[in-house]
Parts: sequence; structure tokens; C-alpha cells
Amino acid sequence: MTVSEQRAFKVKKEYYDDEGRKCSEEEVVVVPVDRFIPPDVNAQIFWLRNRKPMQWNIEAKRDINVTQLSEEQVDHIAKELLNSIDHENQNSD
Repeated sequence: MTVSEQRAFKVKKEYYDDEGRKCSEEEVVVVPVDRFIPPDVNAQIFWLRNRKPMQWNIEAKRDINVTQLSEEQVDHIAKELLNSIDHENQNSD
């Protein structure tokens, strides 16, 4: 996301007059500048977990009764949990 804002810059003009002396003039110029704002990942996680907690909340996935699942389903859920934990650990570093 980019935001346009006004910034003031000091501009200095240097020149030599007819007698060879160095002269300078300063003025302030206001210029529009575009600034990039990175996305807020924590806000996105918060919004997803509040919008659909059963899909995005890690604690909600832990309340599954394992005895009613097949081995393949248990392996799939275990891989998802490990991936989400690894992903959270990478984001916290």
C-alpha cells in the first residue's frame, strides 16, 4: 500500500556573480512523496481468526477426537499443525 504525503525539502542554489564571488540562495520546496507501508501480518491473522475461528484458529483444530479418525487423517492433521507451528516460529524471529 502506498500513501502520498507532502514533504518539505530545502533547496540550495549556488552560483558565481559577475565578480567571481560564490553566492548561494536557499528556499523551501514542498513536494508530494509516495511512501510504501508494508502490510500488517498480525492484523491479518487477528482478522482471519475472528472471522472463521474453526478454520484459522490453531486451538480449535486441537479439539478433534483422534479415536474416530483414520491413520491418514491423523497424519494429515499432524502435518498441518507442524506446518502452522513452523510458520509461527519463523514469523516470531
